[in-house]
Amino acid sequence: MNKTDIITGLKNPCKVPKYLYHRMKEFKYYFDFQNLEVDEQVLSNYKQAREKIELEFQSLSGQTRGENYSPGVVSREDAENLKGLIQEQEPDIVVETGVCNGMSTLAILESLDASGKLCSIDLPEKPNSSEDEFWSGKGGSVIPPNKSPGWIIPEDLRENWELILGNSMYELPDLLEDLEKIDIFIHDSEHSYEMMMFEFCLAWKHLKKGGYLVCDDHNWNNAFHDFAEEKELAKYRIGNLGLVQK
Repeated sequence: MNKTDIITGLKNPCKVPKYLYHRMKEFKYYFDFQNLEVDEQVLSNYKQAREKIELEFQSLSGQTRGENYSPGVVSREDAENLKGLIQEQEPDIVVETGVCNGMSTLAILESLDASGKLCSIDLPEKPNSSEDEFWSGKGGSVIPPNKSPGWIIPEDLRENWELILGNSMYELPDLLEDLEKIDIFIHDSEHSYEMMMFEFCLAWKHLKKGGYLVCDDHNWNNAFHDFAEEKELAKYRIGNLGLVQK
C-alpha cells in the first residue's frame, strides 16, 4: 500500500461522540478502491432490492426490545465500499456473520469472481420471536415473517453462497475449521463487545496473510479498536466499515 493511498484525519468530527474522538483520530483512510468505476447495474440492483424491502416493511408494524421493527439495511455508500473491497482483493473465500434481509450479502455476491465463495452465518429474528434468544442491544432489525435471511438475493447469485443458520458463537468455529484459510472476514452480527472479540480472535487465526478483517459499525463499542491495538495493527476506515490487514 502506497503512502499516497493513505491519509490521516477525521471525517465529520462533530458527529463523533467525545469518548470515541481520540480513537477515531487514530484511523487512517483507505482510498485504494474509491476511484473504481461505478457499476450502474449494481447501483440499480441496490435500489431495486431496497425498494422491495421497504415495500415489505410498509405492512410490518410492532416493536422488539422497545425498538420499532426495522430492516437493518446497509447504506448505499457501504454497499459500494464492500463492492470495491471485494473487487480489489478478488478473494476466493469470504466469511460474513450477520445477514438479516441481505443487502450487504447482495453487494458481496455481486462483486465476487465466478470462482469466489461467500459463507454467511445468521441467527434470524422475525416479528414475535422470543426476545430472550437475541442480544439485548440488537435494536429492531428483523426479517419479514414469511421470509428467510438473505431473501433479497436473486437465484442467479446463490450458487456461490452458503448460508448457515445459527449463532456464530457456535457455528463459526466449525465453519472456519472446515475452510482452514479465508481471504476476508466481515463481522456484522451481534455487536456486543464479547461477541465481536470472539469473532475477531477466531477469524484472525484463519485469515490468510494480507487478508482483511472487516467490521461494520466499528464504533458500536471499543472491541474493534482494542483488537487492533492488541495486535498492533493499523486501522483503516471506509465509510462505516473498519478494516485491519493481516
